Amino acid sequence: LAGDVAGIVNDNGAVTWSGDWPFCVGKIKTNDHKTGTVHITFSITDGSGTASGQFKLTSTDKNYTPTITSTLANQTIDEDTFVDVSVGVQDQDCTEPGCDAATKARYICSSLLSYSSTNSILLPGSGAVSFSGTWPNCSARVTPAANKNGSTVVTFAVKDPDPPYNTSSKNFTLSVTA
Repeated sequence: LAGDVAGIVNDNGAVTWSGDWPFCVGKIKTNDHKTGTVHITFSITDGSGTASGQFKLTSTDKNYTPTITSTLANQTIDEDTFVDVSVGVQDQDCTEPGCDAATKARYICSSLLSYSSTNSILLPGSGAVSFSGTWPNCSARVTPAANKNGSTVVTFAVKDPDPPYNTSSKNFTLSVTA
């Protein structure tokens, strides 16, 4: 393996060969989260002569959808109280050790988590849930409307900070007793 590999392909052990002549197959492993185009030169020898060729390889990064890793258990609380819910989150785009400080700074629990409710009287769409914490250990404080009781399905969604802003979600049932 030779050529302008520019950190996209590790030139030490990045190619594995399989098959038998004349049907040999080379498999190239690119470095995680490295993107760009490289020109790769390869050579083959039969002991008496050598032939070589070149091709262009373009590597694009996969944008993983973040996930909520916590099991969100159903909750029952008394009227006019709140419940704190642990919301573990993960994004393969920002895992140790490959996640630098600049990338981590974009992973803010309060800006990447959102909620919805099937009962907007019990859990209004604004201010009833507040998210806090440091990624990946987020938390949610769920505060139903005053003097209201009943049940609702609460959905938490996590949004990727990178285009195309993929989301995933999990839900639980909140029951508020009088």
